[in-house]
Amino acid sequence: MSENSTDKLPDPQENTNRIVMAIESLGRRLDNLEVIVDQRLRATQPIWEAMQNDLAEVKKDLAALRADTEKAFRTIDRRMEKQIGEFERLHAYQRDLEDRVDRIEKLSST
Repeated sequence: MSENSTDKLPDPQENTNRIVMAIESLGRRLDNLEVIVDQRLRATQPIWEAMQNDLAEVKKDLAALRADTEKAFRTIDRRMEKQIGEFERLHAYQRDLEDRVDRIEKLSST
């Protein structure tokens, strides 16, 4: 009546073979994945390089724009200073004319 329970256990060699096959399958899948990743990296590299070149050009353009803007503001400042001087000169001329008119009116009223 004694029954040997080890007869029901799977063959260790068969388990070892299945484990080895599973590991080999994972290795092949990993190799395929590495190839795909490498291909995609190579496919996006020109895009990345073009983007870096475009960014460098944008930075140069911004630097040039900044320099042009600063130059324009300096020019505007100089022109504003000239205009202020002209306004002051015209205002003085207007005061002089008003004084003359006041004197003429005083002379004509007496």
